[in-house]
Amino acid sequence: MHIRRKMYAISVTLLLWTILFFQPIADSRSETFVTGRVQVRKEILTLRAYDWKSALVPTSADDPIYPYPRLDFDKVGPVADITTTVIVLESPGVRLTIAPEYGGRILRWYDKRNQREVLYVNPVIKPTHWGYRGWWLATGGIEWAFPTNEHGLNEWRPWKYRTYSGGNYAAVVVSDHEDRTGLDVSVTITLYANDQIVITPRIANKTRATQAFQFWINAMLPYAPDWQFNLPAKMVEVHSTGDESLPGPGQKMTWPTFNGRDFSHAAEWQQYLGVFAAPTLSGKASVFNPATGAKVTRSFPAPIARGVKLFLLGDLPADLYTDGDSRYYELWGGYTRTFDENATLKPGRSVTWIEYWSSR
Repeated sequence: MHIRRKMYAISVTLLLWTILFFQPIADSRSETFVTGRVQVRKEILTLRAYDWKSALVPTSADDPIYPYPRLDFDKVGPVADITTTVIVLESPGVRLTIAPEYGGRILRWYDKRNQREVLYVNPVIKPTHWGYRGWWLATGGIEWAFPTNEHGLNEWRPWKYRTYSGGNYAAVVVSDHEDRTGLDVSVTITLYANDQIVITPRIANKTRATQAFQFWINAMLPYAPDWQFNLPAKMVEVHSTGDESLPGPGQKMTWPTFNGRDFSHAAEWQQYLGVFAAPTLSGKASVFNPATGAKVTRSFPAPIARGVKLFLLGDLPADLYTDGDSRYYELWGGYTRTFDENATLKPGRSVTWIEYWSSR
C-alpha cells in the first residue's frame, strides 16, 4: 500500500508539472483574458461586512495561536459596504469568483445553466466565536483551512495570487507562507471549458525541520431539509453534536442509518452534528437536493486525501453567523482523516493532489 501510494503521488506530481508549468501564463495585471471558451478577469466586488479589522488584538509568544491575532468582539464595528478585488473564472456554464484578500477562497460558484448559486452566500461577513483561533469569519463559499483543524489559522487574511491559462482552461493559484510552521501552501483553482472545476492543493516545507500540519477544504452549501448526502463510508465518527441520543465525540455510529434514523437526509439532523467518514472507502462524496435538482460532487484520491466530513447546524440560531435567517451546512475534504490527526512533512518535501468538483 505504501508503494502504491508513493507511485500515485509521483504520477500526480508529474501531471501537475505538465499542467501548471508548461502552459502559457496570463498576466494577472490585465483586466480580462480569454482562453478558448474560458475567461479570467479582475473585478471589484462590493460586500457587506462588520468592521472586524478594528477589533484584532495582537498575541504574545505564550498564546497558543501566536503569531495570529485574537478578536475583541466588544470592539467589532457596525456593518458597512466594503470593496475587495476578486478574480473571476468564467466558462459557458460556470462562473467562479475567487477572493484573494480573504484567504484565496472561492467566494461564489454560480451555475449559469440553472441560474443558481451553488455555494452558500452570506449576505454579511460576520465574525463568529468558532474556529481554532476563537474567531472565524462566516463568509460562505469554499475556504482552505491550514495548518490546523477547525478552519485553520490563515484563512482570514490576504493570500498572493497569479493566473494561468491554456487552450481550454483558465486558472488561479492562491498561496500563502504560513507564519507558525513556515510551510508554504497553495491552491490552484482551474476551470475548464466543459465547466469542470479542478482544485489542486500543494504544501511545501522549505524549513529545516519536520513540520506538522492539517489541510482541509471546507465547502459551505445552502441548507434545505430536502438535501440528501452520499458519503463514502459505512461508519462515521462523531466530531461534535448537540444530540444526546447519539454517540459522543470520538465515538462511531453506522452510516447512513443509526438506531432507525436515516442521516443521509438533512431533515434528520435535528441538532448540530459533525461526522467524519470512518474510514473513507472511496474517492467520491456527493450531496443532492431532489426538490431543486442541485448537486455537488467531490472526487478525490482517497489514499492521499483521506478526510471526509459533514457538518449541519441543526437547531443552532442563524444570528451566530449572519444577519437574517439564511442557513448553510458544510462538506469538508481533508488530507488527514480527522481533526485529531496531524500529518508531517520533512524538510525539502512537498505533497500535492488533484480534486474534481462538479455541480452536475
